[in-house]
Amino acid sequence: MEHRRLRQIIEKGANVVGATTGAVLSVVTGSPEFGVGVAAVGASGAYRRVGAEIADRVLSPHEQARVGGVLALSAEMLKSELDRGRTLRDDEFFDTPPDGRADAEEILEGVLRKAQTEHEERKLPYLARLWSNACLDETLGPATLNYLVKMVEQLTYRQFLIIAMVGAMAKADHANIFQLRVRNYEEANLNMLGETAIVLSEVMALRNLNCVNVIAPMGPIQIVPSEMRLANHGATLYNAMELHRIHEDDCQQVIQLLSWQPGRCHTPSSAGPAASRSGPSSRSAGRVRRGSV
Repeated sequence: MEHRRLRQIIEKGANVVGATTGAVLSVVTGSPEFGVGVAAVGASGAYRRVGAEIADRVLSPHEQARVGGVLALSAEMLKSELDRGRTLRDDEFFDTPPDGRADAEEILEGVLRKAQTEHEERKLPYLARLWSNACLDETLGPATLNYLVKMVEQLTYRQFLIIAMVGAMAKADHANIFQLRVRNYEEANLNMLGETAIVLSEVMALRNLNCVNVIAPMGPIQIVPSEMRLANHGATLYNAMELHRIHEDDCQQVIQLLSWQPGRCHTPSSAGPAASRSGPSSRSAGRVRRGSV
């Protein structure tokens, strides 16, 4: 690799997130084992050019680790998907027009800028998955990807957990697999715990972003957790970032806050978010269909 600082940042990030440096560098340098053809050249070029531009900036040690970590993770994820037989998208995503940059480079810059400033570092693996899936899925157009990157900046990690939880319910035909509260909070308004009030406000924010459907014309106290459904943007985000891979243990606080008996011990369900940190072996196993959520 011709850019020493980019290599250093990738190696530092790979060490932090546990990525395999060799697999990462095969993607970034465009080695034959990554692939051949216009799309492979375009993907590798996006990694090098945008990565080098970010690497040339003055970054704090934490920013270097975050940017390098997302570069390393996304490259490793992409290489893994290609090794399993998937192919890079074959539209104009990687093409460089005469008067500008490739869409791939613009999206990757947006992803890395968000990674650089993201203080909730648990969001970073899913930001990496957004970029790796952008390289593979032609249904994710540039305008949609730009909107998703912007949306990720607005969401808290707990809102990721809410989307993952509601997505798991969608895959279970909307069964109340987490035993969430089946009534609204009108009678509990005065006695509601502050943390519950905040998580309900986060649900309302997701509704305003068209990520979650809830019927609450008078505000958060009318939310019925067991009746939450994924909305269009939520389903797109759930699939593009593979939020089904979030471990159910991470969702326990949200589940308890939204349960009909707050504070009880919840028994994990196999129908919920990923039962292991590595997630399911099949990517399609975690997807939800837009229009059926």
